[in-house]
Formats: sequence, structure tokens, C-alpha cells
Amino acid sequence: MIKQVIKLILGQSKWNHLVSMIKYVKTQSYFKLGRNSIFQLNEEWEKEEYYVEGKHTFFGYYDIAQMNIEEDKILAHVVKHNAVTSNDRAIVGYFSITEKKFVQITTTRAWCWQQGARLRWHPLNSNRIILNDVEDEHYIARVVCLDTKETERVIPMALYDIDNNFTYGLSLNFSRLQRLRPGYGYDTLNDETETENAPSKDGIFYLDLRSNQIKLLISLKDLANDVDSEMKYQHYINHISIAPDGKSFIFFHIWNVPEFRNWKTRLCVYNLKTGKNRILEEKDKVSHYDWKGNEELLVTCYTEKKEQYYAIYNTITGEKKNLTSVCLNKDGHPSFYANETKFISDTYPLEHNLQTLFEYDINTNVQKEIVEAYSSPLLYGEQRCDMHPRLALSEKYITFDSTYSDNRRKIILLKRR
Repeated sequence: MIKQVIKLILGQSKWNHLVSMIKYVKTQSYFKLGRNSIFQLNEEWEKEEYYVEGKHTFFGYYDIAQMNIEEDKILAHVVKHNAVTSNDRAIVGYFSITEKKFVQITTTRAWCWQQGARLRWHPLNSNRIILNDVEDEHYIARVVCLDTKETERVIPMALYDIDNNFTYGLSLNFSRLQRLRPGYGYDTLNDETETENAPSKDGIFYLDLRSNQIKLLISLKDLANDVDSEMKYQHYINHISIAPDGKSFIFFHIWNVPEFRNWKTRLCVYNLKTGKNRILEEKDKVSHYDWKGNEELLVTCYTEKKEQYYAIYNTITGEKKNLTSVCLNKDGHPSFYANETKFISDTYPLEHNLQTLFEYDINTNVQKEIVEAYSSPLLYGEQRCDMHPRLALSEKYITFDSTYSDNRRKIILLKRR
């Protein structure tokens, strides 16, 4: 009751800040008393840190490779400590692993705290990067050369994902995504669909990267018809991920349900050859994902009782297999090793605001902890810093974002000994 009164007096924003400050003081006191370490690393790994002094330095999401094929560079966004996504540009560049320095390549007006600018290496040319930006008051994507630092190509839509052969990309309304799920889209431009709950001309867009032709594959109106025929709720799309062979892709159909102070989700897979959309999950809420080959998908889920678990879905048959290990009872961001029997994942901050990065073996049900690191409570809401662990191609390296030391994002690189 007292909490509700204080919250009412302060307002939501000041209340959130107060809670974060109290949590920060409590956790700092805990560590200063020597009850634990703010960073503990498995002896099989060694650590390096990459950051620009006084700035937030981060990569973003876990579903894009941060290291290049040669594994001598890691991509990064750099922003000032009090950066505002709608006004401030993010610096985009890479850290040289051998020279231990940051090389600025360009800047962007289209970035967010959780996913950056969907920055990535060009799949066919390791001397090129691809990132989203704004041009002529439209979201676009740019292909930039590392040597010249010049934009070689402008793609007429911001890209959420691309296939491995760079033949097509998929896009969505990034302004709508940011409005309905702050931290995942862009707020540089206004969402022109704000008054529409399920627009018929908005949804998932297919962009032919050879011709630059764009077409709407799935509309929000068509998706909403199945679950909300009266169009009472605001519908949107997040987490588009193309299968390794490029023949299908998954996405989350999400709609806000204010009366439940919550949202609902459907996990969908779209077959590009048949043009058919299949619902893989609509009972439990889905959260994160990774492809296991071309036909299976590892997903983290929540039940109505907020119980959390990992499951593997067959995208062809719809079959679902829960991973029932007691180790996998917290949401995380999974990525498979090449052998597809092991994956890495992480947790959100748990007791004393400690996050864990771990490796899990599906065959043996054995979990091995790699890192336990403190997460600063001073960054919360859309500015929070999740680990988002990312595997290098050789699997000798793992990178993740962290605020364990000075309340600013840093990129941590782990190297297997």
C-alpha cells in the first residue's frame, strides 16, 4: 500500500529511478563486504575488454555474428553516456583484436539499445558491413566499405534479417516496433500507423536484394484476423529470423492486451516457396530463439503461471519437445555450437543482480557455467544491458555486452584457453 502511494506521488519514471538507485546501493554494499565477486570466469576461458573510455560500447543482439570470418575484428556501436536514440547518432566501427584499438567507420541515426542498428558483416565480403540508417526521412540500410569508409550501396528499406547468399532481406515497421516494444525498434521517425491497431499495408516486407523490389508478404491485419477479429488490440512483429538455408523464416506475432497488463505472442514460421504461414506456438508466450539446422528451432517460453523453459520445435511438422532439465528454468538468449548438441545461453540479472553465461549439453543434460557477472541496476527499461552472448565461427571466442564495472556498456571477449 505504501509503495503504491509513493509510486502515485512520484510517477512511473521517478519511481523506476528510485527503485534502481535502491537496488544499486544494496548490491554495491553486498559486493563491498566481500561476499562475492562482481565477475567470475571459468578457468577454461580468458577475458579481454573492448570499449571507448567514457562511452557506452556495445554490439546489441545475439542473433548476428559480431566477429568477422578472420576473427581479428569485432563490430561495435559507441554512444555517449546520456545518448537519446531519437536525437543522437551512434558511432559504428570495429575493434582490431591484434592492435587493441577502435576504428570508426560511419555513424547512424537508426539504432536502439537492445539491437543497435542490426549491424552485421556482409555475408559475401568480409571487407563490407551492413547497417540501418535514415535517409530522406526514411529508414534504409547501407553497405559500407571498411577501407574507404564510403557507402557503396543504399538499400531502400532498413533490414531486420538477410539470407546467407545476400539475395533477399526481410523488414518491418521499425517505428511501430519501437513504440510498442521500446528498445527494439527506432524512434527517429514517427510511427504513421499509430492510430491503426492492425494495418492492412504493414507487416513483414520482402526485399529482393538483386532488384530492390519490395513486396508485403504478411499483413498485420491478416495476422490479427485469427486472434482479434474486432481489431481491439495493437498488433506488431518482432524477431524475424531466416533459416540457414534461406527457405523459410520465423517471426513473433505480438499484440498488447492492456486489461491484462501484458501482451500475447504467437511463434510463426513462413515457407517462402509455398507462401504458407504456420503457427508453432500460441498457448505459451515465446521469448528467444535459435535455429538448430534448417528445420528445428530452440525457443525459450513462458507459461501462464510465468514458469520458464526451453523447447525445440520442428518447423515442418510442428512437433514440440520440451527440454525438462531443471537447469533451463530461466529465460535466456541461446546460440548453438556447430555440432547442434550444445548451446550457450545466459540469464537476466538474478540474486544480487548477477547474470550467468553458461553452456548446455542437450545429450547429457549437463550445464557448465562460463561467467557470472554483475549487471548495473542503474540501467533499466529499454536501456538495460543484457549479455546477449555471441559465438564466433571457430567457437574459440564468445563476446557479450556487460555493465559489470562502471555502469557503462563494455564488450567482453572470452577466448578459450
